[in-house]
Parts: sequence; C-alpha cells; structure tokens
Amino acid sequence: MLATFIEYILVAQQIFLKSIQNDSVFLN
Repeated sequence: MLATFIEYILVAQQIFLKSIQNDSVFLN
C-alpha cells in the first residue's frame, strides 16, 4: 500500500516536472 502511494507520488512528480519544462519552452 505504501509502496504504491510512493510510486504514485514519483509519477506525479515526473509529470509535474515535464509540464514545467514544457511551460519554460513555451515562455522562451
């Protein structure tokens, strides 16, 4: 249960970082 929760957080973090990178590309 805890491992699944941690994996979900890691995946969400990767998606969040990718969205930030995409936003920075659009801003530039």
